[in-house]
Amino acid sequence: MDNQKDSPKKGLSDEEKENQQKSSAEIVGHNKHLMKLIIKNIPNARERKNLNLVCKMFHEICHDKHTFVECLNFSKESFLNERRRLLDNEIIFDAEENPIVQFFEDYIYIEISHFNRCVVHDIQGLLLKLKGVGLQYKMLDLGCIPEEFIDVLGSLKCFGNIETVVFSTGELKCTPLNIFKKCSDLKPKNVIFKGINGLQSQHICNGEVGDISNILPDSIKIIKLCFEFDVESMYQIIKYYDKGHFDTLIINDRSAYNGFLENAQAMETIKCFKSVEVFLLDFLEMDIKECIYYTMADNERSLSMPGVNISFNLLLIHVIARFSISNRYYDRPTSEEGSIHDNFIDIQSLCEELHYMKNLTTLIIDYSIIKSFSQLCTALKRNLKNVAILSCSLLNIFDIKTLSESEANIENLWLFDVLDSNITFKSIIMLFGNLKGLSIDYNSNYNPLNIIKDLKKEQGEGKKEYLKIEWPDIYFLKITCRELNEEEERLLKEMEYQSPRIPGYFLAEYFTNDEDIQLFQFVFQKNLKYFDVFKNFYYIPYMHPIFP
Repeated sequence: MDNQKDSPKKGLSDEEKENQQKSSAEIVGHNKHLMKLIIKNIPNARERKNLNLVCKMFHEICHDKHTFVECLNFSKESFLNERRRLLDNEIIFDAEENPIVQFFEDYIYIEISHFNRCVVHDIQGLLLKLKGVGLQYKMLDLGCIPEEFIDVLGSLKCFGNIETVVFSTGELKCTPLNIFKKCSDLKPKNVIFKGINGLQSQHICNGEVGDISNILPDSIKIIKLCFEFDVESMYQIIKYYDKGHFDTLIINDRSAYNGFLENAQAMETIKCFKSVEVFLLDFLEMDIKECIYYTMADNERSLSMPGVNISFNLLLIHVIARFSISNRYYDRPTSEEGSIHDNFIDIQSLCEELHYMKNLTTLIIDYSIIKSFSQLCTALKRNLKNVAILSCSLLNIFDIKTLSESEANIENLWLFDVLDSNITFKSIIMLFGNLKGLSIDYNSNYNPLNIIKDLKKEQGEGKKEYLKIEWPDIYFLKITCRELNEEEERLLKEMEYQSPRIPGYFLAEYFTNDEDIQLFQFVFQKNLKYFDVFKNFYYIPYMHPIFP
């Protein structure tokens, strides 16, 4: 009997027998499924590059686009070609004035100026560095890119996760549309044209537009037109597609005022879309009614186009607040700067307009321009789903309660510059029963210790506080505040150590914003895909990016 116990178990597969002879580390390292999960949570490009050289299996995993997750706080850096002396004309080229590729928090920007093209080999080498990190991003912003470099980008196969492509051609008179032909893996859902001032030379033949038929991939559903753009060029791009081929065309009020919706070629362009959204941006410099009525009256013919749904979206924002929102942690506008806009908005006029917005689902508004927040809440319809409130330094918990009573169905809430210590993620989640996504950006004077205390788990009849994190029951939660002091860091680390971890669910770390100010953020992700969904609710198509 004893011998039978010591003998190997019968019926084991060869793989199971082999695993019995391996260490735990070897078993994990040879399991492709487990290694995919592990590598997927390693956003650092240098570490992934080292893993890439270990073995063939690791190489395949590191280059699998499904093993890349969006990096919430990818540090800002630039790939710049080095200072070089051009021997033919003795010109010293200072790369710091001519960046080639720039990495921001959530997008890549690529632009190659005419002068930069002199060192083709060096630029091609710099573009190759994209291969290791390109799959981490969801947005690609393109300036002027000559054809030979588009070929290089196409060979990288690193844009498989890009969902939005932005063409920021400006006055360079070049729109690199061939990127879609050269990059077979580039299949975005959204395309944004910041300004079409003319197509690239390879598309022009004797003054006529060359072959750009069906150049946009079928994956594109939404096209956004920003600022001033050339209707003729837009028509040449879109005219090859069938009626209703795209889902949505989004334009801004400036384009509408300039008669875009009345242009004959634009009318043909609109037919290729199922719906058109016109964003009306009110900077408190015109009456709201005039803003809406003027647009509707001036574009009466297009608004009645059969088969196309036309809708209007209104964004109200304080002029100074728009330019100071990303600087709120260190550069507050002075009374002199904001004096010409110190008056509150006409709340009665606003409420009258909101009363007629029966289909309003998203509202972005500046708290500092609203004289009576409670009056505003009473004018809102109960189908409001997404709310963002700017300049919240005077916002209090009673305002939040009023909003929850008027709009109990809100699913996503974003608050900026909060100072009231009573406004916590727990209090907000309790007030909004349907909340799925929440982001709170606290003022620089807010004490982060309040956030840490709010994270503590309470347990037992006496509600004794334990040094454990209480996981919030919400799809996505992001909290941003100033830097932590030593005591706050110690307390948070102890809470993290005592709490069971869920991979990818909790993130607490420092990050540097666009102004090089170091901040701290807490991120909870019950649903790892909801962060993208949350951001899209508040994306302003022709003011990219408006939020940090």
